[in-house]
Amino acid sequence: MSKTKKILLSLLGIFLIILAGAAILMISFTQRMKAFVHKIIAKEIKNPFISKKPTSFKEVGVFKFIFKKASK
Repeated sequence: MSKTKKILLSLLGIFLIILAGAAILMISFTQRMKAFVHKIIAKEIKNPFISKKPTSFKEVGVFKFIFKKASK
């Protein structure tokens, strides 16, 4: 094999290793975020009047719908 092919293959290998590492980090990050959101939602279910801010887009839509109905 020529020298340039070896260099290109080694660069490709390094790139794939970095890509795999980034994928593992993203998976762990999304799992942490899911756990965090579930914890917030569980707190709100236990005592819904502690925080007035909705925690998800679905809840924002529900609040908007309720306020539109209430204002009519």
